[in-house]
Amino acid sequence: MKNIFYASATLLLLSMVLAGCHEELKNVRGVVKGIQISKDTLKAMSISINEKGDTLLFSLNDARLQNGLMMPKDSVIVDYINGRNDTLRALVVTVIPNVQPSLPVQIDTLVTAPQK
Repeated sequence: MKNIFYASATLLLLSMVLAGCHEELKNVRGVVKGIQISKDTLKAMSISINEKGDTLLFSLNDARLQNGLMMPKDSVIVDYINGRNDTLRALVVTVIPNVQPSLPVQIDTLVTAPQK
């Protein structure tokens, strides 16, 4: 009887401890301030999250990129979890497309090369 009690108490305690270890996925929207690149690898990215100039630093080692590569002054949405020290771990980086209307090109005359 004691063995069943100790086994169930240990299992209950272990399940409670492991359930508390999950990190919550968070997301934030901001503007890219800078990107740290080493040869052909994206290492880190800092984004400004408000008008005050508050910035967050993200590690891009585990990140998946959506809608292309971000450049400084691009708007992004970052899904992240806590990392080490002051760096957050980015998991998904979504680049928000620029929605400015394109200007039509008007050509008055079309000049072509002569046939050979």
